Amino acid sequence: PPHYHHAMAASVDLEASGGPPRASCGPPHSLTRLTYFEGWGLAEQTRWVLAATNVDFEQVALTEHEQFTTLRDEGSLLFKQLPLLEIDGLKLTQSQAMTRYVARKGAIDGTHNFQQGALVDMLCEGIRDARGVVVGYAFNQDKAAHVASI
Repeated sequence: PPHYHHAMAASVDLEASGGPPRASCGPPHSLTRLTYFEGWGLAEQTRWVLAATNVDFEQVALTEHEQFTTLRDEGSLLFKQLPLLEIDGLKLTQSQAMTRYVARKGAIDGTHNFQQGALVDMLCEGIRDARGVVVGYAFNQDKAAHVASI
């Protein structure tokens, strides 16, 4: 998809421009776990940033509604929704917060280079705008019409 291509191009531009070195998030013994429903959706950009910052993580793909309700009922989901990123002792449940946290930890958020920071913010906001179409697919009764409308 075009948005993925642009995300990859932005990553290459950061490296080519002498961007900051990539760093791992958390100590080597720290377990990072990303939990979401099986398939793509709101967790996708977090997966991209985890990969871009070389963070090893466990992908937990929920396949049963009961798995979600167990997480919700035990208090792991602050806003009672997924995705859930468990990293550095935190349980983050907002996808934009996850993305920005991992990017900051991995030194790819443009904190020290305002031009790179603007590009990162623009990329994050573009993904947020585009993801409505992706996330809406699972909830649309007429899948063919949804795809045709894109």
